Amino acid sequence: MVIATQNFWYRIDKDGRYHQDGKLCEFKKGDTVPDGIVPRIAYGNPEYLVGCLDQKKRKEIVDNALGTTNKLIEEKKVETKTPRYTEKEIYDMNKDEQVSELEKFGISASDVRLNYSTEPKRVKKLLELYGEEL
Repeated sequence: MVIATQNFWYRIDKDGRYHQDGKLCEFKKGDTVPDGIVPRIAYGNPEYLVGCLDQKKRKEIVDNALGTTNKLIEEKKVETKTPRYTEKEIYDMNKDEQVSELEKFGISASDVRLNYSTEPKRVKKLLELYGEEL
């Protein structure tokens, strides 16, 4: 059981895991934090959780929460997601297609010209953006 050390807000989906479109939930100091979001908080904001500053305890909490998540996946309550495109598929796209994909993520054409003028830079950024979708 993981306890909150301070008040904070977090988005949680119906499975008790973080999701950007999930319900915004408030956790008050002393509240129990659901296992599904513990790894993410322990990684990004360990100061929010009791006992997460100790590396051994932090690893134990994260492993326990990941075990719960893996169990849900095995039981098919949570569907695993795969990236939209592989690195090879992105490299196989022509420049216009890569630029179009970057623009779908809200990157302007001028920003693409300035920061993503080479194919490796475009591919790296697309892989990063597709990873965030998951």
